[in-house]
Amino acid sequence: MKLKIAARLYNNEPAKAMQLVEEAASNKAGLMTSTDDDFLFCKATVKSSGSDDYVYGTGNGILSPSASRSVMNFMLGAKDPRVRFIYTKNSFNSSVVQAFIDKGRYDDLPSEVKANVIRDKDGNFEKWGGMGEPWVRYTSVPIVLDAKASHAAGKLSDEMYEEYFNPGLRYEIKLDDDHVKDYSPFSYYSTEMRKGRDDFQLPTAMTQSANGKIDMNVLQDTEDNPLYSMYMTAGEVNLYLAEFACLKGSSIGGKTYQEWYYAGVRASVEEYDKLAKSNKIPYYYDEGNPGIYAYDKFDGIALSAIPRRFVVSEPTKDDIMRDIVMKAYEEEGFKTLGTNSQGVQYNGGNAPLNVERVWPDKNAPQWGTPKE
Repeated sequence: MKLKIAARLYNNEPAKAMQLVEEAASNKAGLMTSTDDDFLFCKATVKSSGSDDYVYGTGNGILSPSASRSVMNFMLGAKDPRVRFIYTKNSFNSSVVQAFIDKGRYDDLPSEVKANVIRDKDGNFEKWGGMGEPWVRYTSVPIVLDAKASHAAGKLSDEMYEEYFNPGLRYEIKLDDDHVKDYSPFSYYSTEMRKGRDDFQLPTAMTQSANGKIDMNVLQDTEDNPLYSMYMTAGEVNLYLAEFACLKGSSIGGKTYQEWYYAGVRASVEEYDKLAKSNKIPYYYDEGNPGIYAYDKFDGIALSAIPRRFVVSEPTKDDIMRDIVMKAYEEEGFKTLGTNSQGVQYNGGNAPLNVERVWPDKNAPQWGTPKE
């Protein structure tokens, strides 16, 4: 807890923050620096009474946005094994690709899929190129502000607009009115790390026998799984210590910032690996998941437009706490209430939710800018 407090205190009271770090590092009780100390927790494996949520997590729907191009390229470039359970695979496995080829619709395949398909002399699927399985199955969407408007203004090509933002029936195969399948061209944020009762359906191609009978070839995992969650881990602690050792310019607890950093990255991969196994994430478990040690700079992004805080809403007129809440907003310097729309400022930078920051973040450097 002292490290968490120090991380939030440093930009405004660095001396006090470093004092807390040294106190934590020298405490005879020790710190959570080994994955053996991790707090990975399952609330219950069997319900005796009450809500199923105690066992499986929420029963409500969870938003699963598609993967963004910048983040996905960064993770794939490092062969980050965490991509394989943070995101789902797209639906275009070899059998689905072949189904599109059989229908004479190879050109309808997503461009990221076609880029990695190697065909034989007859034009059929032969094997995956590029990074091969599983990596080629993780695909993403480019970041475009208001795709429809950008397309109308000629800033987004017809092909890109159709493929990524308005595919219509492009990724559908229909044999008759009763036998239709849609396929997802992109990876989405996996829900199975956040809820234990999410059904998974393996993407398959329909087949038709000589007598005309159609088989939908439905393969599903409908078994509910008790949810395991991550609360406090050695990966987080090691990375805190790496940052503070770097800021201090010397070792902390007998280790340099590089040693803490690599230990933190390795612990993070191992922790998520264990969590993915416990939550039985589809596709994930096979041999040989490498560690990652990578850093990248994201170019072409208006860093000063990326929000630094969440949206806050104006209290209703009849809220008895209204005056107190509005005074607190004023003291924090919050003038933007109840909106996440950056408008023109998104492209120009200096967006309100980037400029109007909470106190621990006020003196922090802009995203992507190391503090000297």
